[in-house]
Amino acid sequence: MRRAVSANAAAQRRRRARLTEAQRQAQAERNAAQQRARRQREAVREAEATRQRERANDDRVRQLNAERQRPFRAAQEEHRQAELEANAARLRQRREEQEEAERQAELAEGARRHQQQRAVARARPASLAARRPAAVLSGEQVVEADNVGAMVKVCASCGALRWAGERATFCCAGGKVHLNPLPAPPPVLRRLWTDDTLEARTFRQYVRHLNSALALSSLSVREVPPPAGTGGYAPCVVVQGRLYHRIGPLEAPEDRPPSFAQIYISDPLAEDPKAEAAIRLGHVRLPTATSAAVQHRLLDLLGQLQAMLRQVNPWVHDFIMAAEILAQEVEHRKLIISVAARPAGQHARRYNAPEGLREVAVLMGEEPGQHEPGTAPPS
Repeated sequence: MRRAVSANAAAQRRRRARLTEAQRQAQAERNAAQQRARRQREAVREAEATRQRERANDDRVRQLNAERQRPFRAAQEEHRQAELEANAARLRQRREEQEEAERQAELAEGARRHQQQRAVARARPASLAARRPAAVLSGEQVVEADNVGAMVKVCASCGALRWAGERATFCCAGGKVHLNPLPAPPPVLRRLWTDDTLEARTFRQYVRHLNSALALSSLSVREVPPPAGTGGYAPCVVVQGRLYHRIGPLEAPEDRPPSFAQIYISDPLAEDPKAEAAIRLGHVRLPTATSAAVQHRLLDLLGQLQAMLRQVNPWVHDFIMAAEILAQEVEHRKLIISVAARPAGQHARRYNAPEGLREVAVLMGEEPGQHEPGTAPPS
């Protein structure tokens, strides 16, 4: 081993001896650079080791400080929780006191309003008495009239007349709603409504009876009688339940005269307007004191009105058209009403199902109820 080291040292001395001065200088510089690099690496390792020792020392110090501060922090947390609970208790107590005060204030306000309402009710006994319908209908209690004034306001958009208490948008929504003007009545009807002749005055006096005589259907309702103890006095008609418009068959039975819509489609009567008017007037309950002269004028009026309706009323046209269909054409046919059926080739919205249906026409037998006063039962 020693001989090998000595041989290496001798070899190095020989190599250095062969080197020139410049080469030896370069070698010395390389050796110095290597030593400096080695010392720098050692310094870095030493600095890293020092930092690790310092970090470990800092961790130990922090751990010790945390252990020392843990009881103090626990005490602080307990104190904070106690303060929060105390604050919450004070807030709850304050809310309860406020709610109790508000409740007492509401009770006091309610009592004040109740006393005020009672005072107003005592000051206006008629308003309470009006709630006694039996006494009002019998005439025992007289209700004072409430005058809302005259219709003196004119709408700037549609020209409608309004009462003083009505809103400006009540009639046409401030010009947003535009309705087509009503069609002018036929000349015969306009003359009877506006003239001051004896014939026109008779028409206006018996217009309800004439309307019933010319109706296409009868009205069937369940009328509520006046309350007991009123002496039969009824200022208005009270209806209970449904209202029926009753229409009989298009052709009258052989043993009964035609009535309502049947009169319009009876060919012999159409050729004799006086006979048609007489049948219509026979279905109307006129006052017992109606004179023969008035009945004669009513017959003349019915003749004019039924001729006018045959010309201008679309419902009369439909009934006449339906009556002209031969029985052989419909006796073996069925009528099926289906909202899902849509004929081919029609517009997509032509046969849509109806929405908001409120009226139904049904063919049925006898229904319980009473007929409108002044009208006859249907055929």
